[in-house]
Amino acid sequence: MPQKTKLKKTTPEQLIDVGQSLFAEKGFAATTVQDIAKRAKVNVSLISYYFKGKEGLFRQCVARAATSRLEVATNILVTPKDIHEFKVRIEMFTDEMLTYQVENPSVCTILHRDLHTEMEILGDIFEDTLLKAFNTFVTFIAASKDLKILASWIDPELTASNFYAFIFHLGRSQEISAKYFGKTLKDASYRQHVKEHLIKMTLEGILNDK
Repeated sequence: MPQKTKLKKTTPEQLIDVGQSLFAEKGFAATTVQDIAKRAKVNVSLISYYFKGKEGLFRQCVARAATSRLEVATNILVTPKDIHEFKVRIEMFTDEMLTYQVENPSVCTILHRDLHTEMEILGDIFEDTLLKAFNTFVTFIAASKDLKILASWIDPELTASNFYAFIFHLGRSQEISAKYFGKTLKDASYRQHVKEHLIKMTLEGILNDK
């Protein structure tokens, strides 16, 4: 079989990739356009040409990742017809969220750390993507509650917050977990265990099985 030809990345794509890596390593404030251009092996003026400077590139690095998170939530978290479909969808979403932490460590570092410190720069992106993704999860839980798939006492927003907090904490603490406990999401078997535990922890006591 003929091998697929790997498409060469465009200069903007290359700059976003390098930018994500450097912003994750050094943070937004400490990263310079010279650093980015040097690692990307391009003329520094191209950052201004394509992104109107470091802030524009930083916004694009976050926007690309955040948009993908919204797309995933929108595609997976569709109102389920029954308990079986609810479980399938929440399993798919959990698996995707955990896998993303492993496959995109630089992006996750930026989202975990800089989203709060650089909210003045990223606030509109957060509202248009990540907040909408979170609210999609809230709506998914609320709709399932209305359909009596879930118990009547649950708070959809608190349920979604607990779910997200669990995953984000795991993402932030990967180095510590690997060093002190010998556990990492890079291990597929451990990631599967985490997924099963999170789903059971989320659903235990809220499934309406009367």
